[in-house]
Amino acid sequence: MSELDELRNEVDAADDAILAALMRRFAITDRIRELKNREGVPRTDKEREREILARVAAAVPPAKRDTVCAIWERLFAGARGEIETIARGVCVKDGKVLLS
Repeated sequence: MSELDELRNEVDAADDAILAALMRRFAITDRIRELKNREGVPRTDKEREREILARVAAAVPPAKRDTVCAIWERLFAGARGEIETIARGVCVKDGKVLLS
């Protein structure tokens, strides 16, 4: 196995860990949404989102901060139900993804 293959396997393992963590996070945020609905609590808590972003931003090097914060902002939007998938598909030509 080449070094590139080994590194790709490491990336695959990291992706699997990220996916597992995301699925756990989704399950928890679903429970939070249900609890907020039951108790009549507003769905969005901008202060809590700011706290999370600050904690996450502090944990990564500055060069990666924008990317990591953008990922968390997307998670927040999804948890609020603001992201709606209208269509999903992939176009491939000559082994290259053209649209996803």
